[in-house]
Amino acid sequence: MDYYANERWGLGKKILFRFACLYVLLYTLPEPYSAVPGISALGDYFNNFWNMVTVWFGTTILSLDGEINTQFMGSSDRLIDYLRVVVCLLITAAGTLIWSILDHRRLNYRKLIYWFRLHLRFFLFATLFVYGISKVIDSQFLYPNLWRFMQPLGEASPMGHAWSFTGFSGSYTFFIGMMEIIAALLLLFRKTTTLGAFIAVIVLTNVVALNFSYDIPVKQFSIHLLLFAVLLFSNDARRLMHILILNKPVTPVRYRKVFTDRWDRIGFSAIKIFFAGFIMFSSAMHAWQMNQQTGSEQEKPYLYGIWNVESNGSNGSDIPAYDNNPERWRYLIIDNNGDAHIITMNDNRIRFSAETDSVEAIMELNNGSEQYSFNLNHEGTSLMLTDEMDENSLTISMNRYDLHEFLLHSRDFNWIQEFPFDKQ
Repeated sequence: MDYYANERWGLGKKILFRFACLYVLLYTLPEPYSAVPGISALGDYFNNFWNMVTVWFGTTILSLDGEINTQFMGSSDRLIDYLRVVVCLLITAAGTLIWSILDHRRLNYRKLIYWFRLHLRFFLFATLFVYGISKVIDSQFLYPNLWRFMQPLGEASPMGHAWSFTGFSGSYTFFIGMMEIIAALLLLFRKTTTLGAFIAVIVLTNVVALNFSYDIPVKQFSIHLLLFAVLLFSNDARRLMHILILNKPVTPVRYRKVFTDRWDRIGFSAIKIFFAGFIMFSSAMHAWQMNQQTGSEQEKPYLYGIWNVESNGSNGSDIPAYDNNPERWRYLIIDNNGDAHIITMNDNRIRFSAETDSVEAIMELNNGSEQYSFNLNHEGTSLMLTDEMDENSLTISMNRYDLHEFLLHSRDFNWIQEFPFDKQ
């Protein structure tokens, strides 16, 4: 028996539902389903279609000058992303008007709201789980690289500070990742959706605050995630207010059966289990692969470390080690992912890609405009580099800097502290 079949919704509630339903579908589709094999091609078609429509809207309707970038480079705060939001709102407004005219006699959308909320739950589940597992397996916020330890505080970007702050503490990163995973898993079940949405609202409020405070270019997307979580939570907001604030009794929620046939229910449950399982498995595998390649489990390169230059000679003569000398090296940093940095006496940083052959005792540095090919002699914490070029020769002697000299690296956790250890 459907207890809500004859429930009459007010005009405002029906219009709000139509608007929310259309906007959410326009904004989210084909996600999260494009992650499933066989459907993934839909993502490319949708993106190409939206890029075409949005670029046309920006150049033709708004008469925007210049080229509108459609390449995704890790930012969801591009001009085209905000234009797409505007296009979605305009299409939603027109669609809501047409829907309201054609379907004005309907009493309620009790059946449709189940499918709408199910889509919203799965979208938030997939998004939160992907972000959460990437933190738990340590592939999103990484421990600060060696250059961060040498970079002056004032030269780091706000986003760089946020990444270093969060990535420094593996336990904190694990905690916020687990909170996202818990919220995601609770959203999978109808009876725990409100609790999952409540946790998601708390987690995503922090994410939005972080993105705005540190200029992280996921502001537009994170606001949408927060609004979607609020939308799910609002379904039981009045009941919770009666319990927690007004001290009034509430009646239990009666969940209508979507399918009356037993095998239909089993089949639909199997589809949901497959989808959720695939999202969790594929996300965990991707996070693990990223962790092996760029995360904490990646293999450290040969000569990894910060090397303090003791002497820097050119053509048999020492280059003077006075401050602001742009010709003399101060440090050589060999970092993860093939990165190398030369810091000169005037604190100028020159970034290179590094390739080192420990068998042939050769190291090559190249950044497109400068190139070095060194023979190396490495013993313990000492390193000698020699570069015999056509006109000039370089001989550089250096010692490995002890990373434990950095307080940020060496300071341990302490239960008992008689006073705050806030070394300036």
